[in-house]
Amino acid sequence: MFRRGEAGARIDEWMVCNESPGGYAIMSVAGVSGALSAGMVLALRSDAGKPWTLCIVRWLRSDQPDQVELGLQVVAHGGSAATIAFRGSELNTIQPALILPPLAGVRHHPAVLVKTGSYVSRRFMLVRDLEKRLYVAQGRVISLDMQTANIELLQYEVDPYPI
Repeated sequence: MFRRGEAGARIDEWMVCNESPGGYAIMSVAGVSGALSAGMVLALRSDAGKPWTLCIVRWLRSDQPDQVELGLQVVAHGGSAATIAFRGSELNTIQPALILPPLAGVRHHPAVLVKTGSYVSRRFMLVRDLEKRLYVAQGRVISLDMQTANIELLQYEVDPYPI
């Protein structure tokens, strides 16, 4: 969605049951189209035109067949699409990623969100297409902050000593 725009994304309406600075509990009473699982990433916003908040699904609950509740943990307010390749991996492992800004009180550095199994070394190449220019940098992983069956969330910094 961050790369191709909202036109190609599946957007559904949910009702917010509970909200805190660190997350949400949301409910769908119209049923769910598509697959949901704990550990996957969802983007959430209050209205069209507002910025997206990226969340990780922490739990799912369904007491009735047409009603689903999700517990979400906020991992970023906004993000941007990128392409990433970890050093030491095979040549054909260039893959999409999301670059997340720092999150006050949680993360002091930017983070990169990739599919599980991507993180093979501390150094990686990062390519972002910024409106009228191409940004290429070597990054260095500071920490693996979260790993689920679907994603890995890595804090990083632009490597001051690229190799």
